[in-house]
Amino acid sequence: MYIKRAKVYGFGSLVEQSFEFDTELNVIYGPNEAGKSTLLAFLTSILFGFATKKRASEQYIPKDSGRYGGEVLLQEGSTQYLIRRTEGKNGGELVCFANDQQIDNDVFLNILKPLTKDLFRALFVFDTRSMLTIESLDKEALVTQILAIGAVNSGDWLKRSAALEKQAGQLYKPTGKKPEINQRLVDLQDIRLQISKQQAKLPQYEAIKTQLRQSEAQLQTIKSNYQIKTQQLRQLDKLEQLWPLYQQYQALKTSDQTNQKLSVTELQQLFDQYQQLQTKIDYQIQTMEQRRTETLSHVDSDSFYGQHLQDFQEIEQQLPHIQAQVARRKTLQTRIQENQLRLNTLKRDNPAITLDMQPISVEDLSTVSQLNAQIKNSESMLQQTSQSLMANQLQQTEVLRALDQIKVPVSEDQSVSAAENNNFLNGLVVFGGLLFIVGLFLPSFVKTLSLVGLGIIGLSIYQKRQVRQYDADAAAKAPDAEADPKSQQQSRLNELKKQADQLKINQQKSQQTLKQQQQQLTQIEQQYNLTPNQDLLKVQPLLTEMHQLDHESHKQQQELAQLNQQLVTFDDLTAFLKSDLGQYSTFSEAYFNVLKQQLSDYQDYVTESQESAVIQEQLQSWLKQQKVELADLKWQQQQILQQADLSDFSELQTQLETAKKATNDQERRRFLNQQLENDLPALAKYQKIEDLRTQKQAVQQDTEQIKQRRTKQQSEIQDLNVQLMHLATDNQLQQLQQQQANLEAEIVALTQQYLTAEMSAQWIRSTLSAASEDRYPQIIAKATRYFSILTLDKYQKIMLENDSLTVQTKDNLLFDVRELSLGTMEQLFLAIRLAFMQTMSDLVQMPVFLDDVLVNADTKRLQQMIQLIQEISQTNQVFFTTAHDAFMQELSAKHVIKMTDTKGG
Repeated sequence: MYIKRAKVYGFGSLVEQSFEFDTELNVIYGPNEAGKSTLLAFLTSILFGFATKKRASEQYIPKDSGRYGGEVLLQEGSTQYLIRRTEGKNGGELVCFANDQQIDNDVFLNILKPLTKDLFRALFVFDTRSMLTIESLDKEALVTQILAIGAVNSGDWLKRSAALEKQAGQLYKPTGKKPEINQRLVDLQDIRLQISKQQAKLPQYEAIKTQLRQSEAQLQTIKSNYQIKTQQLRQLDKLEQLWPLYQQYQALKTSDQTNQKLSVTELQQLFDQYQQLQTKIDYQIQTMEQRRTETLSHVDSDSFYGQHLQDFQEIEQQLPHIQAQVARRKTLQTRIQENQLRLNTLKRDNPAITLDMQPISVEDLSTVSQLNAQIKNSESMLQQTSQSLMANQLQQTEVLRALDQIKVPVSEDQSVSAAENNNFLNGLVVFGGLLFIVGLFLPSFVKTLSLVGLGIIGLSIYQKRQVRQYDADAAAKAPDAEADPKSQQQSRLNELKKQADQLKINQQKSQQTLKQQQQQLTQIEQQYNLTPNQDLLKVQPLLTEMHQLDHESHKQQQELAQLNQQLVTFDDLTAFLKSDLGQYSTFSEAYFNVLKQQLSDYQDYVTESQESAVIQEQLQSWLKQQKVELADLKWQQQQILQQADLSDFSELQTQLETAKKATNDQERRRFLNQQLENDLPALAKYQKIEDLRTQKQAVQQDTEQIKQRRTKQQSEIQDLNVQLMHLATDNQLQQLQQQQANLEAEIVALTQQYLTAEMSAQWIRSTLSAASEDRYPQIIAKATRYFSILTLDKYQKIMLENDSLTVQTKDNLLFDVRELSLGTMEQLFLAIRLAFMQTMSDLVQMPVFLDDVLVNADTKRLQQMIQLIQEISQTNQVFFTTAHDAFMQELSAKHVIKMTDTKGG
């Protein structure tokens, strides 16, 4: 969108004035209080509304005119909008026209969305006051502005997200005491302890125990199947990582199938033979010219041809070779352009890859692949060890509780089942299941919720099993009055502590191993100048191609420079013929035709200037014989070209270069074959990466089904344990069990409310972030480039953290924004805001207002800033105000609006 025209009825000091604007850069020049800032405020107010009485300081009610307002003409695509706003309620009375037809105001207001007046000022208006806010800019504020632009009605969604997060915090906090769920969990723990004291120990469950053992055997079978599927999934993961190398291998395999008739050795032999013949031809021509020179030494040296006899002889000798060089130069220029175009395309499509990055060797590629698999395995082992350690701690807690219970005697008539304890664990299983299901639908960086849910389910099931087993053993041993329960529990506690110590040792070893593997991977990245978190296997084909293109271009440019030097030398040789050659382009077809005509005239002159007919006949006879031999040598050259089915020597050179490249590709393919040898049969089963991912997804689904079967089997085992514990009842226990059931139902209901609020808030944030297409890194990258330009490459990096903004010089010195000079601070603000505006231009594109922003810049940085402003004006209409003559000398604007002093600001 850009502004074409403005008409002011009355606005501050501006009364009944009209302005025409350029679509690119508009310079508004005038002294202080000439109305420059007032004009920018007028344009903003017409678009977004006048300030109300709540912001009386921002009102521009004219003092010398009865009319308040004006109109602007906008161009949006192929439609012109005339926007007229006059004094009225709610920001003024608005009337809109589209292509001279009045339209509903909402049509124009929808075009401006999601911009508001405040957001427009924050993004597109630059003045001294706004630039000072750079001190308080942080990452969260910038991301919030991105979200506000990135999706329709995102402001309302962000408010809704904040309200949901507040609601979730009132229900539950991990370390809180006042939230409802936290209080209910404390109450549930108290009831659970009371129920534990009333648990029964009955001997009548042998039949159920037999069924329980059978169910546990089935569970072991399911676990075995799960391990098999897990192994298949790991293999598919490995194939997916190797797929980029396999693609490169396939591409090189295709290049082996080129229709090259001759091998490199054969082409090299033909090339050497051709060069040997060319050497003989050059020697033959040199001998002929020497003999002719000796014979014609008495030619009249005062004539034009006599004066330039030696020059004509050199031209005649070099002309065929020069014509071949001209053809070769054209071929080289075309190839250099093609290689550079391909290299630029690769750089543009892959900005994260630079030429200082080196392709990884085949040996290191193998090491990277092994390290990736080892790191994944180490992380899995570390997670399993952590879960086992948590389970061990839970068991120690249960044993300690059992020791406390032993101190209180329990009569047989108080023995009842522990159903309520089981119900609490069932509630934890439900809670973990909800976390797991919700986590599956969240972005990858919060999928850890699924792992937390699985961990809660596993630990709950394990705890239930251990408690039931403990109760069953205690019930079986109840008749033995001589047994010492306290000693047994103490022995079990000591054993659990030993297990915990061993698990901690294993955990430390796993952490150390994982750290070493990650350090090895980092060393490889640093060795080849690769950036962290980059997929080393996937970037190798691109790196290899880019380095090959760069090497070929460098070699071709060297050859082109040598050719140009030889051509310049030849052109200097023909300087005495410039009167005839000057009207034609150097080395054009007409240029060579003139040279050939001059040589023909020279031959005529030589023939006419022979001292005697005998000498002439002898010379011509000898020259004829020499020309026959020369023609035979050229015929042999032509035979060499025909043997290879080639038209000229340049094509032979091209064929030889192509064959050498094919040989290099074959060598690379052999290396890749060694790398992929064990996995090639498996990779060959897939036509494309999507097929591999489809099978991987199928295996994942099978694995998930087995997990569900395992969960179901575990649930059946739990039910059997519940049956064992329901063999006895007690009135007091039933009351506690009912209280526990009611409390668990209340916790589940509150948990559902908490999860609904928390997940909804996260979903809103994730959705808005996806809608904004992750623009934050783009803004920082572009702002870094702009700031480097503005500061003459003094500063190379901008780091915007959660609560601070720092910059880094090319000497790697860090400065907080508050440590910068006022001029540099303004330039940093301008760089960040211009980068934000440019990055978001595909979503919203508006004019840019620069209100006297260059006053604190020195001469050199002023030139850089003006250059950047002119660059921005190519994509966004720019309004630049200034009161300084020095700026007018530096700026070359198409459109300058000169304003006189109107006492208006």
